[in-house]
Amino acid sequence: MIYVQFSDKTQTVIVSVFHGPQDPDVYPNQGTVDGSDKRCVTFMAQFTAKNGVVT
Repeated sequence: MIYVQFSDKTQTVIVSVFHGPQDPDVYPNQGTVDGSDKRCVTFMAQFTAKNGVVT
């Protein structure tokens, strides 16, 4: 289970990933997804590793 923040209430786009639940007043539109969820895969694909460093 991965804790995420969606861009809005429709929960179609992930904008943040967290280690655990966050204060919903500070980080609205939270939810959880599996690592294989297409929304999570899409979010994580924007990060690339070069020589072991995420850029």
